[in-house]
Amino acid sequence: MLQRTTALDASPLPGRPLRVIIEDPALIVDDLAAPTGAIEVTACSGPRDEREVCPLVMDGTCPLGPCDIVVSALEGPWAPSVRAAWAQTSTPIVDATDLAATDPAQRLHHHIGAALQRLWAPYRAVE
Repeated sequence: MLQRTTALDASPLPGRPLRVIIEDPALIVDDLAAPTGAIEVTACSGPRDEREVCPLVMDGTCPLGPCDIVVSALEGPWAPSVRAAWAQTSTPIVDATDLAATDPAQRLHHHIGAALQRLWAPYRAVE
């Protein structure tokens, strides 16, 4: 599995940044950058073939450490098992497999937006 973490600028907010893991092989690029220092994004390609294993699936622990939310755009033979493993944790997960954009920057912004929408959903005013 390949991984990339965004370059972190100083956060404009007190406390630690929001930690987002994005499982999307299209984001394994050298210039991955989150739009703000308030969000730390780590992208993971997931298992790239049937021979490579996912530690989360096999051992129940992601080597990227704890995070606030996972956005999954994985496809392939490991995708269902990875999503099921995340479902066994208390970490919220967003399914982003239907995203058509191919540009890594567009995908990154979409995934961050999807993560924020999911995290804020419980706080929306009930009409």
